[in-house]
Amino acid sequence: MELPKRLEVEVPRRKVTGYLLATGHPVGGAKAKYFHSRGFDLESPELLEASLRQVAQTGRVEKTEATPWGKKYFVVGEITAPDGNSLNLGTVWIVSGDGPPVLVTAYPTRR
Repeated sequence: MELPKRLEVEVPRRKVTGYLLATGHPVGGAKAKYFHSRGFDLESPELLEASLRQVAQTGRVEKTEATPWGKKYFVVGEITAPDGNSLNLGTVWIVSGDGPPVLVTAYPTRR
């Protein structure tokens, strides 16, 4: 199964810079340290944003979940990190009504 409207996904910059790449974030700090270790950084957040879009566009939906805010899609895919190595990413997207998928979170995963 593919993510609906996968070519229209939204990756909020604040989600990337304020959470996924923010080493001081109380929840996202561990993820940020991992992403930094793979070559992603705050100086070039567009690299992680592009990788997240790639997972949305080419990855597979592992599961879905209905929530009061919309339907969540758990999508897994493989990208090439800035360090040159492949990286499996799990991503979560939420779709509200007829809107595009919006990034909720991302994390390293095994395939």
